[in-house]
Amino acid sequence: MKILSISEGNKVIGSESLEAFVDARSGSLTAASFFIPGDSGKKTALARLVPRLPGSTVPLVLWITGWGVWPSSENWDLFYGYRRSLGENRHLIDAPVHVVEAADSEALASILSMVFFFGWDAQLMNTTGEFMVTISHDEWLEVRTASGAAQQDAVQVLQRFGLQKLTAEAIR
Repeated sequence: MKILSISEGNKVIGSESLEAFVDARSGSLTAASFFIPGDSGKKTALARLVPRLPGSTVPLVLWITGWGVWPSSENWDLFYGYRRSLGENRHLIDAPVHVVEAADSEALASILSMVFFFGWDAQLMNTTGEFMVTISHDEWLEVRTASGAAQQDAVQVLQRFGLQKLTAEAIR
């Protein structure tokens, strides 16, 4: 796993801005949203499942976009201790982008678990922008794919996993 600054992350995806890349690509993708389970075991399993959803291809880019919304759920010692074990000593604000190859699946699952546990915001995407997952501190995630078939398969996988689809009625 490579841990990068925003400007380094921009180069990986070949864009002037990660934010512009996400905005430009996400509008052309098919989306489905789900509630993130509250159970820590399910969050751990979900962190392993999401990067393997249909439509996902490596390398994957995990960009942590928000933190500090729920300070009582954050454990900075755990987060920075884990990143130091990967050789990274910069603060999250200075290096929020994680580039992951197939061999890094366990490291990605660990970082994603912390994103889920700590109530952070993040974007997980492939470098082509054909697969994107938005994770919200409000306990939902949105999966976007370029292929309708991949989207349908991803929805089935997440529903079999037990995730509840987020709908306008569910929000009320």
